[in-house]
Amino acid sequence: MSTRRFKVRVPSGKTVGIAVLDRYRLAFHKRSFDGSAKCDVIETGAKDDRVYGVLYEISADELPRLDMAEGKGSGYERRTVAVTAEGRSPILAECYFATDIGTETTPYSWYLYHVLTGAQEEQLPAWYIAQIASVVCTPDLDMGRSAHELAIYADADA
Repeated sequence: MSTRRFKVRVPSGKTVGIAVLDRYRLAFHKRSFDGSAKCDVIETGAKDDRVYGVLYEISADELPRLDMAEGKGSGYERRTVAVTAEGRSPILAECYFATDIGTETTPYSWYLYHVLTGAQEEQLPAWYIAQIASVVCTPDLDMGRSAHELAIYADADA
């Protein structure tokens, strides 16, 4: 959800606003090649369930780049869903769904930081941010990977 991370992956990305996907919930259960868990959205059908996220507009020629960054074909598949965004009528958006899920892993702390930072940047509801912040995470023993992932925030306070 982090805008900074998204723009590293897809430079043309422009934030459109907050999007809500009704009758789904957020889960950290996608098995990653690095041994940790990543985000997924699960359709529940429950009227009180919703996932908040950031809606981006990107250049069509960068969609393959985003697919590669998100792991399309190797853990995620892209689907079109209807979301609502800040008072607009429902619009169609692309969303990545996990194809390899499990409950035996937790996200690395740097990954949770990306998700939490994005939620805070976009000022998602406080209860939703608290829900994300409560997710149990694991320190990444690969300090180089962790430092690389967090380096995009290094100049945030400068």
